[in-house]
Amino acid sequence: MSEVVIELRMDDSHGAVPLEACSEIIKKLKQHLELKVSPLLEPEVRHQHLWRHRVRTLGGTFIGSERRHIDNVLHALGLEAANTVPTPSLASGQADGDPLTQEQHRLDRSRAGSLLYISHDRPYILWGIGFLSGRLSAPHDVDMKRLVRVARYLKGQPKLRVWLPAEQELWSDANWAAPDSQRKSVSCGVIEASGCVLHSYCRRQSVIALSSAESELYALSAVALEGRLFARILELAGFYRQVLRPPRQQRRQEHRAA
Repeated sequence: MSEVVIELRMDDSHGAVPLEACSEIIKKLKQHLELKVSPLLEPEVRHQHLWRHRVRTLGGTFIGSERRHIDNVLHALGLEAANTVPTPSLASGQADGDPLTQEQHRLDRSRAGSLLYISHDRPYILWGIGFLSGRLSAPHDVDMKRLVRVARYLKGQPKLRVWLPAEQELWSDANWAAPDSQRKSVSCGVIEASGCVLHSYCRRQSVIALSSAESELYALSAVALEGRLFARILELAGFYRQVLRPPRQQRRQEHRAA
């Protein structure tokens, strides 16, 4: 049956099938597996799968991590009463400062791990989390400032969710010779479905680009490869349309150079 889609991770699964075939498919699966089956998930019913809340509507699905992860980070950093900030990242060129103490190091590592988990649903914090993750072995004062900055930003944006509709669009950008990354450029990419984020990443390039055009070419190639993978995933899920658009207006010249 070609219209059956099952998302499987270890012993957790989530499926989408034609309503008239649902009972038959569950019956066949129970012949081979021990299953605990939830009630049918109708539109507008909130449920949890893989530690993320989901709400399916007729036009798509909302997915988001639990608010308690943000609350735990704020509590650990003593920021319950702190003011929010409009952006998640510090300005570049910040001095490292002194190395963190052992206790601060443990706090930095554990809370950075929590924020890395949250970042899958909140791509706008990927830039700050990328620098935090790359310096966990020997963090300094500036890394704690980055951690606090991301936490204060999330405090002001607690309810944002990922929306998953059908069409696919690819966006890429590069930061050539980023000052805080040992002169390696940083590739950023976003894969959108009907204008809503499906996947995003922010990672250092493996080689040192000798020009802005070269770094943009690497970034564009990377998002194209990611887009081919997600196009195949969407095809398997019953979506077939892929749209590749140029990046935002202020980045078009850089991509033409690449």
